[in-house]
Amino acid sequence: MASPIGQQQQQQQQQQQPQFQQQQQQQQQPVGQQQQPPTTNNINNNSISYTMKELYDCVQYCPNVLSRLYLQICAASALIRSGEESVRYVFKDLIEAVKCVQNPVRGLFLRHYLLQAFRDKLPNIPIPIDQIGLPIRDGANQAQASHAGDDHRGEGTVKDSYEFVLSNFIEMNKLWVRIQHLPGDQRTKEVRRRREKDRNELRILVGTNLVRLSALDSITSTIYGQVILPTVLDQIVICADPLSQAYLIDCIVQVFPDEYHIETMPILLGVCPKLRDKVNIRTILISLMDRLVNYLADEELLDEKDSNQVKKSVALDSFNMFNECVQNVYNSRGPKLNAKEVIRLQTALLDFSMKCYKGNLEQITLCLRNCQQQQQQQHQALEPVATKELEKLLSIPLDELGLGALNLDYYSDLIVFLPWNNRREVALTMLKAVTNTTTSKKSAPDSVKGIEDLFSVIAPQQHHQFHNGAVAGGSIDRIQYQQDSALVSKFIGMLDNSDTDILFGMLDVARIHLSTGRNHASTAHVALVFASLKVARQEAPEEDKKPAAKEEIVSPKVEKSKKTPKTVSCRKVFVFIQQIIASFAQTNPERGIKLYLEAALTADKLGFSLPEGNDQLETFGSITFELFTQSFSLYEQHVMADTRIQRRCVTSMIGKLLACRSLGKKEYEGLIMKTSKFAAKMIKKSEQCEMVTRCAHLFYNVVIGGDDDNNVVYANPQRCLECLQRSLKLADSCTNVDPSNLRLFVDLLDSYCYFFEKKNSSITGNYITGLVALIKEQVNSAGGDGSAMCPPAVGEAKAQFLQIVRHIKDMKKKNDDTSEQFKDIDVSAIET
Repeated sequence: MASPIGQQQQQQQQQQQPQFQQQQQQQQQPVGQQQQPPTTNNINNNSISYTMKELYDCVQYCPNVLSRLYLQICAASALIRSGEESVRYVFKDLIEAVKCVQNPVRGLFLRHYLLQAFRDKLPNIPIPIDQIGLPIRDGANQAQASHAGDDHRGEGTVKDSYEFVLSNFIEMNKLWVRIQHLPGDQRTKEVRRRREKDRNELRILVGTNLVRLSALDSITSTIYGQVILPTVLDQIVICADPLSQAYLIDCIVQVFPDEYHIETMPILLGVCPKLRDKVNIRTILISLMDRLVNYLADEELLDEKDSNQVKKSVALDSFNMFNECVQNVYNSRGPKLNAKEVIRLQTALLDFSMKCYKGNLEQITLCLRNCQQQQQQQHQALEPVATKELEKLLSIPLDELGLGALNLDYYSDLIVFLPWNNRREVALTMLKAVTNTTTSKKSAPDSVKGIEDLFSVIAPQQHHQFHNGAVAGGSIDRIQYQQDSALVSKFIGMLDNSDTDILFGMLDVARIHLSTGRNHASTAHVALVFASLKVARQEAPEEDKKPAAKEEIVSPKVEKSKKTPKTVSCRKVFVFIQQIIASFAQTNPERGIKLYLEAALTADKLGFSLPEGNDQLETFGSITFELFTQSFSLYEQHVMADTRIQRRCVTSMIGKLLACRSLGKKEYEGLIMKTSKFAAKMIKKSEQCEMVTRCAHLFYNVVIGGDDDNNVVYANPQRCLECLQRSLKLADSCTNVDPSNLRLFVDLLDSYCYFFEKKNSSITGNYITGLVALIKEQVNSAGGDGSAMCPPAVGEAKAQFLQIVRHIKDMKKKNDDTSEQFKDIDVSAIET
């Protein structure tokens, strides 16, 4: 027995069937002109077939609206493919049909499905310019566009495609914006956040319309400029939704060709001031700027002179358009635009100028001026984020201009707005740009004013304190400070000028600024000393010519045309060097001693290079002696009790004295005697032995490579022997305590052999024979006879000892005067 529900359904079907049969009898018109759904009996009859048009009409009888529209879109796609109906008719019918779904989410997906179904069926036939038409807007223009296809049998063109897509885009954008106004509790943040997230995820549905338009090949720049762009921009402004405006503008910039943007840039930039305050104009401009930069780069590579010249000329004038757009944004938003965004906009504009208009100082100055004027109107201190942005802005011109950025108007005015720490970062960027090998030649300062301007900027780098930890409280760690000082040192080292007066003035300015820093023993001071020594080497030949120049007879005209007399001299330069070293010698005595010695050796070489009888020879000798005296005095005051650096300092003294050639005999003897006392008073006996042995070379100084007595610079054979004998006693004392000090004996033997070969009259073969026997005895007592307990140091010393013995035996075998010299040395007891 049937249920009541089943009986009720049967009664409804019986009532509907007569009505349906009656409609069939009344409608006897041909198929295709009247909607007529097929009956079940007809469907089961295989002898009857149905066209796509009939199927398209049939699906419209579906009672559910949303299902009916999806089926209608699917059938319409097949209908267009079959060619039974024109594209214009189908487009017009579907655009009107889908308007009945006004639920935002359902409507978006339905229209997206419509667009996807017809993505490969959009007509792409070009049209004449006079048929392009007007922008599609709400109301009259949109209705006009919909009625443009009343000729249902006409062939579709690209106009039908872009009008169809634009109409769909307008409605989809409205639905997308309405999602935020769906029923619900709008007061809670959670609901608003969720709605915003949903809208952000659905945005691609709206943007697909613009992608479809950009894929149509028959859409020209004229169609884009007269119809598509105005239509889209009009909807962007009307919707007044920040998310929609930002996303759609970005879609326009990304999907359409560069040539279209170049020809329509005033239209696109003109809409930026009309956007909501929450829309980030900077990201839009940067995207457009990047596309133009890449376009110009490609055009330069192609170098097509007969094409795209108009586009290139418009692109090269784009800076003024961007600047006008930025100014309009300033005027429209007014106080709502904070300092951070003002600086970011000018940074983007400046970066674009540096990429497309290299070397255009007017544009750079314009960006700096706009930024400076806006900052003056703020009347408040910059926030940390704005400070970083201003720092970035000031760093952009440095890579291209280097030190030339300091000559720009408003550049120094903007630096004033930066706190001390951020000025330091700008200073480091400037130093890196100036010291860069690719830009150093064109950016290096060539005047005293240039150095003054630069150090006024990098002053924060010199005034910073440092500590051993991480950055805290305005301080920087020691490693970072050393890296920063290395940049300053590199910059000082590259200073150069053919005029020594100017070069010396530049170094003097650098010294003044460095002396105001907190760390007076930085590497920058060392670089300043070596740069000053370069000035002395450059000036010395000029001073040698001065006496001859005084004897010249010149005419009055030549006398008037002569330059101002030089004010710098070698003595003045060395006094300058002494002042630099004295400023930090107390805090870092080792560095001060080595720099005094380096300056002394330079003065000695300059004096030695002068011809005999030159008046300057005595001057350089006195400078050399004075600098040595300064280093010795510094050693006595600060190093005598410091065992860590005693050995290094005395070694440097011995090396520099051995290289001196211009000192008088009395001065030289006084200096070497002082050095010998320093060596004899060293705290560690092993170091004392080593240094006294080296001091022996001071008393018998022979030019390297010399073979006869004529190459001896200074000779006091007896004093030399005394040093060696004192070292022998010290070596014996050290070896008795620690057998590993056997190397002291071997080094001493090496020195004896050296002086013996250089024909020191006080060194005889008996000394060497006795020392060889003593070393053999010490080797045996220290375990160097092959026992397992032999220390590694003893083994190394024994190997060196045997090598010296082999050398002596080789000398004895020679057939010249050498064998006669070595005949008194007996090493036959040593097996090598």
